[in-house]
This record gives sequence, structure tokens and C-alpha cells, in this order.
Amino acid sequence: MRGEFSAIRREIKGEIEDTKRTLREEMRGGFAALRSELKVEIEDTKRILREEIAIKIDDVMAQARTLHEDLVGRLEMVREGG
Repeated sequence: MRGEFSAIRREIKGEIEDTKRTLREEMRGGFAALRSELKVEIEDTKRILREEIAIKIDDVMAQARTLHEDLVGRLEMVREGG
């Protein structure tokens, strides 16, 4: 009887180890796929943000140029007396 229980216990342990091994492999594959998808998403997000930042910088610089030109014009008016 004891021998039978030991055999059953070994069989169950073997099945559990096989199941754990299979699960690990499936999880590794799933995580690898997820990691690849995330890398693509991150790169897309970086590209979009860079483009949006560049547009905002251009807008700010255009406003700065306008303000500078206005200031230069006003300074010339002050120098000319009025």
C-alpha cells in the first residue's frame, strides 16, 4: 500500500513539474511578445511627442521673434523721440 502511494505521489509530482515547465514556457513567450509590443508603442509615443514638442518650440520661437521685432521697433521709436 505504501509503495502504491509513493508511486502515485511521484507520478503527481512529475505531472506538476511538467505543468509548471509548460506554464513557464508559455509565460516566457507571452512576456516576450508583450515586451516587443511595448517597445513598438514606446517608440511610437516618443516619435509623436518629439514631433509635437518640435511644433510647440516653433510656435514659441515665432512668438519670441514677433516680440523681439516689436521691442526693436519700439526702441527705435523711443530713440527717434517719439
